[in-house]
Amino acid sequence: MKIKIFLFCLFVISTKIFKLDFLTGIQLKLMYYPLLIFMLVKIINKGSFFYKRLSFKFPILAMFSCILLSSIPCYIYYNQNIPDSLVASFNFAFPFLIYFYLHASKVPESDLLKVFLAMSLLTVSIQIFQQFYPEYAIFGVSEDKTEEEFAMRNNLYRYRINFSGIYTFPILFYLWFKIMKKYTLKNVFLIVLFLTSIYLALTRQVLATTAICLLISVLLYSKHMKKSLLFIYIVLFGVIIAYNFDSLFSSLVEKSINEINNEDYIRYKSFEYFSVESRATPLHALLGHGIPRGGSSYDDFINMLAETYHYYSSDVGFVGAAYKYGYIYVILFYLVQFVCLWKYRKYTPSYIAITMIGMIIYSIMLFMINQPIGAMVWASMLYIIDLHKYKSPLRLNYNLTNVTNTKKS
Repeated sequence: MKIKIFLFCLFVISTKIFKLDFLTGIQLKLMYYPLLIFMLVKIINKGSFFYKRLSFKFPILAMFSCILLSSIPCYIYYNQNIPDSLVASFNFAFPFLIYFYLHASKVPESDLLKVFLAMSLLTVSIQIFQQFYPEYAIFGVSEDKTEEEFAMRNNLYRYRINFSGIYTFPILFYLWFKIMKKYTLKNVFLIVLFLTSIYLALTRQVLATTAICLLISVLLYSKHMKKSLLFIYIVLFGVIIAYNFDSLFSSLVEKSINEINNEDYIRYKSFEYFSVESRATPLHALLGHGIPRGGSSYDDFINMLAETYHYYSSDVGFVGAAYKYGYIYVILFYLVQFVCLWKYRKYTPSYIAITMIGMIIYSIMLFMINQPIGAMVWASMLYIIDLHKYKSPLRLNYNLTNVTNTKKS
């Protein structure tokens, strides 16, 4: 129970408490840093860096190192001193180490799913409440509730607290595969609730990725569903989408078409800029540009790009990640995804496989592990794959390729 509470608190704080309005940077650090330090102490105390059955130890440590080493080009080209850069990197590098903490603490797979469940339920509760009572909204909006932060899409308020569904995806697909094997009203209700949460994010990439992942899951694993149930799902899903297409997606689709037809669509210009700059020199290509420390000249430059040109590295997926940390970091991410989905496919639970496919699709525009919560969830999924690979009693009876029970050792 204590570990679950710790993980829940760590995950929530890593989201900046769902972007709580009145939370200051100092307050966040006072809550976040002690948890990260506690995690690091546990790792060192247990010596989990040296455990043998850690399939992803080297890529995790390499990606951790890439983030810290990005301080070097940041110093050379922007004159931001290395200690400042390392402090700025702390928030983004250390979340990857949760992989070692989970091994040190021997956390059951079921406990991680319960944490994802609690996070997702809390998120959708906030989303629904703030839709009905926007005057009381305190998550995902600025203190003065500017027009931009209170943006409307499809006649709904858009609050940026879902984090692209990164922690909702694993529990959503876990439940989705469960109803393929056994239909229960409780699981159907939760699935509908989490799909509502993803829709309320009002982000086209997230909606499209979710739809693609659901389709892939049905195509790959439909043989494990009753044919009548599969037919009912497809027909019902199609009827609902067709009947409500205008009300559900009209404004989103219209906005996408308008943006794509606009030659000055800012996301594409941003993509072009960061793509060129990420390869400006060999050192930039290898280690990126680094992370700005608040108040530095480099931070002023990044703010200028955002305020003047609306260029955000977070809007351009893997290119933005390469701009920050270099292409070694990006390549390592894709290599790990490939290993999980191909080499270790018989060990990777189906819900994690589909989530990872979603992350790959996302990565064109949203590189999810660039956020602390994204890095933690990703590292947690790698830990779960280890549990299945080494047939740990901490794993659930769940399998990727056949969605059937596996024997415990």
